Amino acid sequence: MNRKQNPAADSMKLGKRNWRDAMPDLEPRRRTPAWIFSTVLHVVVLVAMAWFWQPIRKGTGESADRPVGIAVASSTSGGREYFLNESSANASAASSTSSSNNAEATGSSAEAPLDMGELLNGLENLGGDSTGDLNSKVGSSGLGETGAEIGSSGNVPKATTTVFGVTGTGTRFVYVFDRSDSMNGYDGKPLAAAKRELINSLKSLEQVHQFQIVFYNDAPTFYRGVASNTPKMLYGDEKSKLSASDFVRSMMATGGTEHANAIRMGLAMGPDVIFFLTDASDPPMKNSQMQQIVDRAVRNGTTIHCIEFGAGASNGSGGWIAELASETSGEYRYIDVQQLDGSP
Repeated sequence: MNRKQNPAADSMKLGKRNWRDAMPDLEPRRRTPAWIFSTVLHVVVLVAMAWFWQPIRKGTGESADRPVGIAVASSTSGGREYFLNESSANASAASSTSSSNNAEATGSSAEAPLDMGELLNGLENLGGDSTGDLNSKVGSSGLGETGAEIGSSGNVPKATTTVFGVTGTGTRFVYVFDRSDSMNGYDGKPLAAAKRELINSLKSLEQVHQFQIVFYNDAPTFYRGVASNTPKMLYGDEKSKLSASDFVRSMMATGGTEHANAIRMGLAMGPDVIFFLTDASDPPMKNSQMQQIVDRAVRNGTTIHCIEFGAGASNGSGGWIAELASETSGEYRYIDVQQLDGSP
């Protein structure tokens, strides 16, 4: 027998079904996994760092301007030397002067690096002309008269020559001689004897050997050679030696004494041997100047032989002059000018 329809019961059954259908919507939603939040956070941080981070500049960047130009390289016994050409030479000279002034202002013993601009600063030209472009003064400094590079004489037989009994051996020689006014003392004997020794030393050089002569007082004066206006090494051919001898004989003693620049000029040409002669131990070179010269000489492999003129017997160990010789593997000798021969 069929059940009678019960509208109320049917309505309750329908309500239960609807309630069950709605149950999933009442369940709590699942949370987003923690690793997704961590990943998003790291990405945001990395993007922010990339946005605000500025790379460190390399190269000159905001640094002070530096000289730019063509570099002329010359081989020396101590390695390669580079000299900037044209405007860069002037820039280097200005930079060296500025560095030197700053060092003095701060009381520092450090000095500007050795360069030809510094060496030729205040250069006393023959005839008293100190004008002209720095680059034209420097020219091919460090090159032989025929363009031979420094250090290219490796196969040249060495020469041995002497100045006041001090012996030097090599292929490249520079004579740095004092011509200050004090060399006129004792009836001119000191200067006359120095000239005579220098000329005799030149005579012992052969055509394959090179030389240069730097006389100095307040500033250095170099031997210009045949139609040469630049401080450079010259070969010892007869024509050059005769011309150099005339230059030596014409030199007069006058003015004060500034040792350092003259020795620096000699070193800049990369010689094997420098014969340094002076009658003035005062004023002495500064410790910083001495150290700079010694370092350059050792680096070049240059021996500096030192000859000191004085009146009477030596009353000391030779001071800074003897020290300069010792530090550069050279020989020191003291000469009593009262015992010198004054003949030309």
